[in-house]
Amino acid sequence: MILMDFAAILLTITYILFLCLLLKSIGDKTKNTHYIIYKTITSINFCLLGFYNIVSVHGDHLLLMPLLFCLAGDILLAYYNRHKYKRCFIWGLFAFLGAHIGFVGHMYLISSFNFIDLMIPFLSAAAVYWLDRKKVIDLKGMRRYCLVYSLFVSLLMAKGIDLYITFINAKTMVLMSGGISFFLSDLLILFLYFKKSTKTLHVLNLITYYLAMYLFSISIIV
Repeated sequence: MILMDFAAILLTITYILFLCLLLKSIGDKTKNTHYIIYKTITSINFCLLGFYNIVSVHGDHLLLMPLLFCLAGDILLAYYNRHKYKRCFIWGLFAFLGAHIGFVGHMYLISSFNFIDLMIPFLSAAAVYWLDRKKVIDLKGMRRYCLVYSLFVSLLMAKGIDLYITFINAKTMVLMSGGISFFLSDLLILFLYFKKSTKTLHVLNLITYYLAMYLFSISIIV
């Protein structure tokens, strides 16, 4: 059961509002400035929601760490989108890697290792390697970073699925849905950054990503 009081509902409304502004800014001629501002505020909002939920139910404070890593990754990738600094992309990748490790670590406190935890990540990394080799995507010399990252993002999804299969309840359903949404978001990034950037891909990437962040933020109170 999700227990949301007035403050949490207000944070959720604010979150949706700035996400809508962020999505609208994608097609704006001045999107470079607006995009960074709206993305930063939206990301700060899921951190605030997560922190509020942790405090309100005396939840695991370690969950704030991956949310903060995501905030850092969002800012770095926003600057990469504007300035195309390769270092911003790589450091953003490492920030999200830290977030995945934090979320997966939290899941392992609920359930121990399962074979599916390795099977899906290695299949995912193999698929990314194949896509790059066949020139479906062009990882532009960043193959090793993307392969390592793909292992962890798919591990998050795999562990979420394992949790739900093991403990069929509302909390594990939210965690699984968050892991799947995060995976879909990063799958879209492969084509957004390394194939052809389109507004549709960008919108879908942001929706799936911020849905994942919202689900992880409220998983604390489920």
